[in-house]
Amino acid sequence: MSFIQILLIHISTSLLGSLMVAIYVALSITGLIIIRKFYPHDKCKLHNDVAGLFLLLSASFMPSFLPLRSSLHGRISIRQVK
Repeated sequence: MSFIQILLIHISTSLLGSLMVAIYVALSITGLIIIRKFYPHDKCKLHNDVAGLFLLLSASFMPSFLPLRSSLHGRISIRQVK
């Protein structure tokens, strides 16, 4: 049996899920600490300004597409009912 099969058989799903989330959070925090230590702050500030502008534009255009999606939902059906 492989290591993954042993984990799936002997450990509960909720525990495995919690462990996976904890491992990924720890890896992302470690990566953030490493980048903050070696990458200049000026470049991070410029990147955050550009990312903030992109998020602002995407958030302002998204509500305009929501009515279109909901209006198409009623018209599309798998079969026609007579």
